Amino acid sequence: MAQIDFINECLVYELLGTNIPDTIDAHLPYGRLPGKLAKVIAEQSLIRLDSLHQQNIGHGGSIDLHTCNLVFTMHCMDNVTEEGFTEMLGKPEIGYVQRSDGKGLEPGIPEYIVRPTSYRTHSWNPAQLIKIIDFVESFFNPQQFLKTLHTPLPVRGT
Repeated sequence: MAQIDFINECLVYELLGTNIPDTIDAHLPYGRLPGKLAKVIAEQSLIRLDSLHQQNIGHGGSIDLHTCNLVFTMHCMDNVTEEGFTEMLGKPEIGYVQRSDGKGLEPGIPEYIVRPTSYRTHSWNPAQLIKIIDFVESFFNPQQFLKTLHTPLPVRGT
């Protein structure tokens, strides 16, 4: 077993659903959220942003909080079997990594990669909660950075 010589802090979420644009593409034929749903999403986003603010955490400035960083929760997955999970997301597609010169892989290079999957076509319920993701550009003390709020077109009510 290899020894790890560094600490990598990360956030681990429960399995989450699709983001707002993917949900719109898969389930809303007019390309926009219904007005009531847009208001619910806005309210939930503000509640979650307030929670971050109470902890003195900024999400990443005025341009980093956008519809791709707002995802719907999924129904409880606690009792889903591995077979049920695979049925939901499909069997993983694996691609083996090879060097173009035919030589062996260097240390630290994975032997294979797994293609990301999507469950865009599975059922979706507009009553699902949303969560904020992607804290790569987060910072402490948001008062120093907050300048402008933007409302992307897909989130604006109809």
